[in-house]
Amino acid sequence: MIKDPVVRTRLEQIRARFDKATPGPWEHYGVGKAEAGGIAVINDGDAVIEDPNMSEEDTVFVSHVWLDVKFLLDNIQSIHDRAATVSELALGAVMAAKSALNGESDPDDATEVLDSVIDELMEQEQEAEEEEDAEEDEEEEDDEDDEELCPVCGEDTDSCACDEEEEEEDKDDDDDA
Repeated sequence: MIKDPVVRTRLEQIRARFDKATPGPWEHYGVGKAEAGGIAVINDGDAVIEDPNMSEEDTVFVSHVWLDVKFLLDNIQSIHDRAATVSELALGAVMAAKSALNGESDPDDATEVLDSVIDELMEQEQEAEEEEDAEEDEEEEDDEDDEELCPVCGEDTDSCACDEEEEEEDKDDDDDA
């Protein structure tokens, strides 16, 4: 448990709001040519946030809030749990060493305790690194999924021809005038 009551209370409030929110991931649609603002869509239209003052960056931010808050809350809990475990292990190691130094226990027993604590801490460090690598891989996959889609054809804007077709139509209209 987080000991600081202000931090603990704030995290509990954030977690409660998060738990009541529409589950993500949410989607984002950028500012379209015919639209005056940005659109962030929550779960295929369960909720739509549209504002003429929203920039592309605003809509991306809003659409990522649910996943970002989940990531932060989960990581805060994981860090806290890890710190509590490390604290318990360190206290046990210090007590074993003190007992051995005071002649209250066999130094070989204290060495065993210290070695097991070191092994446990190294194992935790390895697990943390593996989790971090997995999260980085997941973030890279999410970044690949964030391609901007054309509002006309639904394809990736880098590969769709809608802009080219519109430019040709505009040019034809100018030639007719």
